[in-house]
Amino acid sequence: MAESGVPPVAHRLSRLQMRALARYIERFRIAVVRVLTTTSANPFSKTLMLAMTVLLICVGAAVVATVLRYVSPKSQVTVSAFQVVDSGDSTGATGKALADMFVDDLSKLMQDTNRTAGNAFSSHKRWKPVSSLPSIPVATSYGIEIKGISLDQILATWNRLRYKEYVVGGDLFPGKGGDSILVVRYSAAGVAKSYQTSIKELTPETLKQAMSDLSLKVLEGINPGAAARYLMDLGYNCSSDCDATWETATQFIYSWLKRSPNSELVLSDMGEILYNSKHQQDSLAYFGRAMALDPHDVNTLNTEANALGDLGRQDEADALYNKALKIHKDPDPMLNLGVGALDRGQYGRAEDLFRQTLSIDPDDEGAELNLGHTLIKDGKFADAAKAYGRALELQPGNEKAINGIAHSYPKAGRTDEALRVIDLFIRLNPDSYFAPAYKAEALMLAGRLDEAADELQASLKILNNSTAQLDITILHIYRGELAEAGTEMDGWIAQFPKDSWLYILKAGVLEQQGDNAGAETERQLADKLYPGARYDTSRWNE
Repeated sequence: MAESGVPPVAHRLSRLQMRALARYIERFRIAVVRVLTTTSANPFSKTLMLAMTVLLICVGAAVVATVLRYVSPKSQVTVSAFQVVDSGDSTGATGKALADMFVDDLSKLMQDTNRTAGNAFSSHKRWKPVSSLPSIPVATSYGIEIKGISLDQILATWNRLRYKEYVVGGDLFPGKGGDSILVVRYSAAGVAKSYQTSIKELTPETLKQAMSDLSLKVLEGINPGAAARYLMDLGYNCSSDCDATWETATQFIYSWLKRSPNSELVLSDMGEILYNSKHQQDSLAYFGRAMALDPHDVNTLNTEANALGDLGRQDEADALYNKALKIHKDPDPMLNLGVGALDRGQYGRAEDLFRQTLSIDPDDEGAELNLGHTLIKDGKFADAAKAYGRALELQPGNEKAINGIAHSYPKAGRTDEALRVIDLFIRLNPDSYFAPAYKAEALMLAGRLDEAADELQASLKILNNSTAQLDITILHIYRGELAEAGTEMDGWIAQFPKDSWLYILKAGVLEQQGDNAGAETERQLADKLYPGARYDTSRWNE
């Protein structure tokens, strides 16, 4: 996501003008001090001078606040109590409780937005905090008052000048057919919007979900860029029904695009959302329009290059990555150049590029994961184990790091350590979809096949998923039961014909059976589905 720049001040003061202004301010300060400290000055002069000083300070503060409002846009959300019309429910909802619920939901949305780190291979340096997110002021009273003017009044005046204020309120009332209607509305200078949802059965849980949905709608209206980032993060981190998650994000950004068709930010986001929802070809047009508006946007260049790489146009992708690096030495284009080298089987170059990425961003777990994968492919298992261990340190819940540990530690003679790490991960992440099978995979790589078979049966009882089922096919390969493995592989390919990894596994079976020509045919099919698949399959490098 592109970061919006600070618009330049319309008229810049020259150095001479600045010096002259500073001299005038200093002369005024000296005059004020002289009048206030001179005993011969009459009281009227002192009072007049003091009044002029206070007036000047107030005018200066107002000018500064107004300039900041436009040069560095900020906003704040003030939430008033909701109106609750008695509907005979037992939720115990009150206007203040609903307002507090909205504040909690909106605060969480904004926190999640600024915690976004993209996918597992994105540098954190890309996802800087959104500085334009609205603040939610906390009601405080300083109790300081001078001649009838309180500090609270001064701060309120400053905030009104400094921030664009959004006033939020709403209603909860009975609808038709026993439903309840929740309405949330906000207003600001020249803007007024409302959103509503119907709640079929009013319970604390359904009310909270409805409020969460509407707080997202309000954030979309106040700051569409932040809402787009939040929705994309849901796609990056989804574990089920991901197509629907990406579709929701796509529809929102598309509606935003219709309102702001010439915004570089929304064009870049539209390209990125299409790329992430597997519409790489369609994304290129939006990236092109975004780059025409801002040719130096490294993030847009990087994601456009990703789309080209996925379309098999790796040379064009590398040219854009290098162009981005000339603009700014950023971790993501460097990492993606490494991925391109890896897809070509250039393991030494890929390793060097991933290490350069880590020199730019030492906490980039995506670079560590890619480095570990490259080192496995190059047979450097001890170094790969270090990279995956470091990735898990950086992000303890990262399943890709656990996958790497399962496939590098045993080859580095650290099987028992791998089993301990995986067991701890499963205990801390009981809902993990893949991890229960990783223990069996580590045992297979260590040659402990009977133990692997027991673990596979146990994982099938816990999570009867395709990963554990496919691992049974792989166990046949390790046991030399190639005929059974080949038959099962054909079944898997019939079930998942676009999974390049399955063709790579089938190639391995055919190669062990002495059918080198058939193995090469399978690898070519895999490369057609995913360029460089024969090099980039991340598991079972034998």
